[in-house]
Amino acid sequence: MGYQCKRCGCRMDPGEAQRYPGVGDVCEDCLQELDLEAEHRKAFHLTRGQQEEIKRFCPGIRLGA
Repeated sequence: MGYQCKRCGCRMDPGEAQRYPGVGDVCEDCLQELDLEAEHRKAFHLTRGQQEEIKRFCPGIRLGA
């Protein structure tokens, strides 16, 4: 039985799934991106909603990368 990443939708083995607060089980790649986005929010004093608005306004942008 496999798991599905709550962020990107990829399939994972049960041992690969990482629990991320407020998101759920995510893959390793998404976990790293979520950590980078959290650092970006902290550095620029943004809320998660503000950061999502930036990502909607500029599709394809990778905040914190």
